[in-house]
Amino acid sequence: ALALEDVFHGNQRPKLEIYDKQGFIVLNDPVIVDDVFKSRQVSIFFGDNHVISFHEHKDDIFKPVRERIQQDGSRLRQFGTDYLVYALVDLVVDRKFPLLARLSERLEELEELSMGPRPSRETAQDIHAARRALVGFHRVQWAERETVLALMRPDTPFIKPETRTYLRDCLDHTVTVQELVESYRDMAGGLMELHLMETSNRTNEVMKTLAIVTVFFMPLSFLAGIYGMNFETNNGNMPE
Repeated sequence: ALALEDVFHGNQRPKLEIYDKQGFIVLNDPVIVDDVFKSRQVSIFFGDNHVISFHEHKDDIFKPVRERIQQDGSRLRQFGTDYLVYALVDLVVDRKFPLLARLSERLEELEELSMGPRPSRETAQDIHAARRALVGFHRVQWAERETVLALMRPDTPFIKPETRTYLRDCLDHTVTVQELVESYRDMAGGLMELHLMETSNRTNEVMKTLAIVTVFFMPLSFLAGIYGMNFETNNGNMPE
C-alpha cells in the first residue's frame, strides 16, 4: 500500500525497496522549462516473472524498449525480467543526456549575456533560476545514483549476476550525469559571480566619470564661492 501511495502521489526521491515477492524502484526523468526544474517520476515494480512500470509523461518514453522486444534475437526476448528492468532503468538514465546538452547551451547563452556591454537585471535572474534548477537536478541525480548502486548489489533479489554487468555500465552513465550536473552547477555559480563583477565594474566606471567631472568643476566652484561673498569694495578688501 505504501508503494502504491508513492506511485500515485509522485515527487518521491529515487529509491529501491525490496518486499517479499517483488522490488520497487523509483526513478526520475526531469524536465527543465523556462529554467524551472520539474521532476517526473518513473516507478517500476519487478519480480521473478513480472515488470510493471508507471510514469507521468504524456509521451510513451518506453517505446524504444518495446521496439527492441519486438525484434527477433533481441536480448530482451532471451533474458529474464531482470534484464528488462535494466533496460528500463538505462533508458531513464540516458534520457538525461539531451537535457544536459540543452542546459549547456543555456549556460553558454547566459555567459555571453553576462559578458555583454550591458548585462541586465533579467540576466542575473535567469542565472539564478538556472542555478536553482541545477541544484534540484543534482539532488535527484545523487539519489538516483544510489538507487542504481543498490540495484546491482549481490544481495538484491530478482537480479541475476550476469545482469549486474549491464547495471555496472548503467551506473557509469549515472555517475557521468551526476558529474556533468555538478560541473554545470559550479559554472552557474561562476556566472553569477561574473555578472556581479561586471556590474561592479560598470558602477566603478560611472563613479570614475563622475569623479573626473567633479575635479574639473571644483576650481570653478571654489572661485564662485570666493567671489560670491559680499565685499566692501570701497575699503579695498577684495581678495586681490
